[in-house]
Amino acid sequence: MLLTDTACLFCLNPSTARLGLDKKGRPFFHCVGCGARSFLPSFSPCLNGVALLTPWVRAIVDEMTSSREHYEKYQRTIAAFLAQLNAQRMSVPTATDSPQPPQTITIPIKRPA
Repeated sequence: MLLTDTACLFCLNPSTARLGLDKKGRPFFHCVGCGARSFLPSFSPCLNGVALLTPWVRAIVDEMTSSREHYEKYQRTIAAFLAQLNAQRMSVPTATDSPQPPQTITIPIKRPA
């Protein structure tokens, strides 16, 4: 069952994420753009953040597409966040002997001219 369209909180695509219900009536997100699936244990308080963040995500995407300055600002923020995550991932010992190289992340937002 499809409830509503919402912005994907993972890839920032404003129109590819769907909020739906599974067979047992539990809410989940599925983004067709990036393939992310996020299962939520209940409607509240889990969806409170989504209700607040979705308009912000859409506003940020609009800013990024309208101004090169905003695009570069948010691109730096995203890059710093990913670098911090990669640094944490590399510092935690894993079962494999050789660390994996960081993956390239693409953002579906068009860079303004």
